[in-house]
Amino acid sequence: MIMYVGDKIKELRMHYNIYQEELAEGICTQATISRIEKNEIVPNSYILYQIAKRLGVDMDYFYGSGSLLKIEYVKNVYQDLERLVREKNYKEVLRIVKLEKINPLFRRDELKQILLWREGISYFYLNNNQDKAFELLDAALQLTPTTKKNTSATEIDILASIAAIHGEIRQYAKAAEIYHDISIKMKKSPANYDPKLAIRIAYNSAVIAHLLSNYQEAIRFCDKTIQLCLSNLTFYILGETYFQKGESILALTSNKQETLLWLEKSLNIFRIINNEHAVKYVLDEINKLNSY
Repeated sequence: MIMYVGDKIKELRMHYNIYQEELAEGICTQATISRIEKNEIVPNSYILYQIAKRLGVDMDYFYGSGSLLKIEYVKNVYQDLERLVREKNYKEVLRIVKLEKINPLFRRDELKQILLWREGISYFYLNNNQDKAFELLDAALQLTPTTKKNTSATEIDILASIAAIHGEIRQYAKAAEIYHDISIKMKKSPANYDPKLAIRIAYNSAVIAHLLSNYQEAIRFCDKTIQLCLSNLTFYILGETYFQKGESILALTSNKQETLLWLEKSLNIFRIINNEHAVKYVLDEINKLNSY
């Protein structure tokens, strides 16, 4: 069965139980949405772009083609910020954000949102300013173009950053609450998330559960993370997850042999990906465990 743009819009709107009036607000009339969903008219690119934002998906969800946002320059800035955050080069992140805030290309709310998100992360890790970080991250969430009934991938990522900061300042219960909320939002969404996002959230949930002494839950989240890694054929956080599972098993059961099994698995992954720092750390932990 061929699905037209109108069919896909209606399917996604009904999935989230969003009324036509809610979808149309600030974009077009409810009658226009009705005609689009009946495939009586084809929305122009501007209206479709706004509808896609409201529903929390990219335009390729409807057409299978590139999004209007994939302007080469914007794409490169996004990738640079992502890389710099991953490398923990927060000073450079703030320099780029400052420049792009006055760039006309970043006037769209969803692009401003990305800048605020990266700025908030950097303020926390560079300046240890949690109040400013939460202020910026909350401002980023306010620019979310979706409704209250659905969630975009960027919003999920911002919420994950907020949860991570709560974890850093030892507000573990709050972090766990946010990760739980994120999991519910992701289960409700038919949109395809980056597998690494789902893996990272499952792993961080395991770490927080361990810190809250919920060791069985931590092991369950580790198993979920491992399954996600294996099904997506990635080593991303797999070594860390094997190590975390070993730590949680030790805390729950005091079973040294089973713990060592998981630490050895962790060690093997770190050796494969040539993470020498992690290899040394895991070896030290294995030696400590063997000396008891």
